[in-house]
Amino acid sequence: MIKKIAYIFFIISIIFTFVSCDLNNIPAELSKVEYEEYKYLQQNMKEIDITDNSFAALADFNESVKDYNLFFVGENHYVAKNYDIQFYLLKNFVENHGVRYILLEYGFANGQYLNMYLESGDTSILDDVNMLGAYMSKESYEFYVKVYEYNKTLPEDKKLMFVGIDISQLLITGISYLHEILPEQSVPKELKTLNKLREIELNEDITRQQLIEILKIVLEEIENNIDIYNLYFKKETFNFKFMLENILQMDDLISDYTASSEKREDYIRGNFVTLYEHYNKAKYFGIYGSTHLEQSPTINNFASFIDNEYEATKGKALYIIPVYHNCKYYTRDGRTADVSGVAKLSTLELLSESDFTLFNIADNDKFIAENKNLNKLLNYRHYILFIQNSPAITKLK
Repeated sequence: MIKKIAYIFFIISIIFTFVSCDLNNIPAELSKVEYEEYKYLQQNMKEIDITDNSFAALADFNESVKDYNLFFVGENHYVAKNYDIQFYLLKNFVENHGVRYILLEYGFANGQYLNMYLESGDTSILDDVNMLGAYMSKESYEFYVKVYEYNKTLPEDKKLMFVGIDISQLLITGISYLHEILPEQSVPKELKTLNKLREIELNEDITRQQLIEILKIVLEEIENNIDIYNLYFKKETFNFKFMLENILQMDDLISDYTASSEKREDYIRGNFVTLYEHYNKAKYFGIYGSTHLEQSPTINNFASFIDNEYEATKGKALYIIPVYHNCKYYTRDGRTADVSGVAKLSTLELLSESDFTLFNIADNDKFIAENKNLNKLLNYRHYILFIQNSPAITKLK
């Protein structure tokens, strides 16, 4: 009997030892609730080495996302390290998922100018303030150069293309692009207002409203003479008309500023559908501000449209949303400030040693929903990309 009791105590002591060891590994600053969160995230994380071109850390990830056609990564704009991880993810999605199109939070003209750069390698396109100046930094410039060099290594049937689905945010960029693709031949009389557009110099004394009125007349003439227009423009028929509409979207937002945020989201959705179908519903890698990608029944944004309304993309979009720690961004008024990100979790900071760590939060919605800290991440599924120790971008002069 004594031996039996001793044996039971021995077994209990072993169990207690294992439990104690487990508890002793809990970081002192975590509560028990946070520790459950810590354990869950620890089992669902991969630190990413962006110099590893075998994408070894993404092997399980690639297997789990193989059925998606659209791969979105969010961002807080103007954080330097965004570009490092975005280029790495782009290569992964090209090589492992057949992505060919890069979706950007730019106007249509910006995407088209970037495509001209991809074809020519002419860096004056990146330097020209009329083309990309509003968006350019040292890091974004280097990003486009790396995409160009990478694109040169791809076979013709896998070459990349940029697609800008936002409104045309700079009038000068849109007009410059229209001039770029306007045919040199004499204008048909049915499209005579194209002559006015051709003669416009953006530095001459013409008001914004006068220019917009000319564009509206050009668009009306095109729509009333579509066959003549198609013959005249040939391969640029889609691009020219879409660019006109893209510029007029911006003017509509300016004229109704109080509704501009909702209208902009409407235009982004509509532009995406038009371009997605124009490019034969191919596979996309999208880089967009995280607020456009938030998932919630109460939010009617770009992501909710893709997931719930547009039949062609329902269930086909993957979302990777960043959480930042010790990162800076460049503000619109020229300062640097701390990034707050979409959520703050102390456990992420404790778990992650590398600059980039991917956390899978899609596999256990029930656990996440019941955890008061993780619950706030449900609107940002499927993956959290933890980014730390980044400076702000370096703005080009």
